Amino acid sequence: MLVISAALVLTSCAFQEPADHLLQDLAKDDAAVRLSAADELAASTDLELDRWLVKNTLKGSPQRQRALLLSCALRGTSDCWSLVEKQSKLSGGPKAERAWALLLAATYGEAFGKNPEPLFKRAKSQFEVDCVLAGLMANPSFNMDLRTTKFLSRRRVQKHRGALEALAAISQHPAEWGFVAEPAELAIKLVCSHLPGQPLITTNEIVIAEKWLQSYWAIGARRKSPVSLDILKASPVAVQNGSYAMCLLDSPANQSPEIFKFLQKRLPPTICQNWLWGIAGKKALSIDLSSVNSLKDYHYAALIERFRVNPQQARSLAQQFLPKVRELLATDHHVADVWPAYICLALSEDAADWKLIKEKLERSSAEDAAILHPIWQLAGSRFSETAAKHQFTLWARELMTGQIAYMDFVSSEWLRYYLLSGTDALLPYAPKDHLLKIFSRKPDHALGHLLYVDIGELISSKLYRWKHNL
Repeated sequence: MLVISAALVLTSCAFQEPADHLLQDLAKDDAAVRLSAADELAASTDLELDRWLVKNTLKGSPQRQRALLLSCALRGTSDCWSLVEKQSKLSGGPKAERAWALLLAATYGEAFGKNPEPLFKRAKSQFEVDCVLAGLMANPSFNMDLRTTKFLSRRRVQKHRGALEALAAISQHPAEWGFVAEPAELAIKLVCSHLPGQPLITTNEIVIAEKWLQSYWAIGARRKSPVSLDILKASPVAVQNGSYAMCLLDSPANQSPEIFKFLQKRLPPTICQNWLWGIAGKKALSIDLSSVNSLKDYHYAALIERFRVNPQQARSLAQQFLPKVRELLATDHHVADVWPAYICLALSEDAADWKLIKEKLERSSAEDAAILHPIWQLAGSRFSETAAKHQFTLWARELMTGQIAYMDFVSSEWLRYYLLSGTDALLPYAPKDHLLKIFSRKPDHALGHLLYVDIGELISSKLYRWKHNL
């Protein structure tokens, strides 16, 4: 009887294949669906999943294999990582499987962040080298200056100069940019102007950028000559993808409040309002909620960015939010829709507000609990100051607030042009775009190869973000 019972227990605990909906999504043509399924699969706590991945990752269509290899890289266990390594070591000329594995290894491999030399040796084309460079831009453990490394020949350093300058900027190494007139290299200088220690963009570079590049890249760049209120009033603020929100960053102190009010009214009601209000929070501008009927994401953006600069000021600002937050949370709601409101409760000085978080957490589903747990840690002062600021950076990126979210947007856009020009994968992002010629490259594979679609989806997703200290 005991033997039978033990067998039943073992049977009930045996590994089950991934859910049917995940298996179906992993095989779909839609890259976003496949990568989302790969992320969900990677988050499984079932240790036996590694064994299933080892058996199944290199089976099925190439796009299914890429999705499963992403799951392996995200899990990072030794068995899963061996598959990523295996694919990155494939021999022969340019291979889609190797390019994808190199990108994943450079992005998620801690050891490769500290020593990427093996990946550069495995890369067999200029594109595969760029896949390694792109991955390192998002690798938290990378902190080298590859401009002077022996990993790359002088010829390769020159060919990849823009990407190498970006890597140096991300890792806070001194800038080597002088005046840049070549459009492709100027594009990445515009993007990197937001990073600490990087040179501001000159008026002459702005003129070149507005002629040859996306004009909103030039508008959103950090400039030597700040944009005044008078200039803004004469500008088409409602267009240019919301990049005018960045003009608040360098605005003269005596004009900042008026520029903030002006841009609130003139910018469209899109994510750029989150950028704008986040910058207002970062600059500690006055936030007036007296005429606000209901709180929006961009209001919370100001609070989150204020905390990242000055936690004590953020706690004071949260007091203005609390009456409306309590009113909101007293109604039926989904935690995923209102999670920033719970952050306000966590910043409250009233223990009753903390109790509401705890009670909601105890009644929550696993999905809601994952959202509320770090908020409860904040409420109970279980975070160190460093850990709290790191958590607020994660929330800032989740809510797409301020300068950091603008940087996420424009860096992924630049990287799509840099990696995908000349392929069909770029067309949904830039149909008939003149930049296709500026970033021209000869693709390793067929123009319609789905590898490029998967790369575009990955670098545009939350699974890929540049590592920097904004």
